[in-house]
Amino acid sequence: MLTVVPLTLTAARRHVHQHHSHLERPQGGLCAVGVADDGQLACVAILSLPRARLLNGKAAEVIRVASDGTRHAASMCLAAI
Repeated sequence: MLTVVPLTLTAARRHVHQHHSHLERPQGGLCAVGVADDGQLACVAILSLPRARLLNGKAAEVIRVASDGTRHAASMCLAAI
């Protein structure tokens, strides 16, 4: 059963490093959320300030989502963040 879990940015970056298909772990971030499948972390999403300077302070953007392939984990992660 999938459940939303809070994460530190350090734990989220570690998961991205292990499971993201082609990008390195991000440098910054505001917060992170994860989805666990029966207690095992399956997916993470990291939220950060936007790169577009005009939007800075007015919006936030998801800079990474990394999943181990568990069905619906990425969608649940994005909905939670």
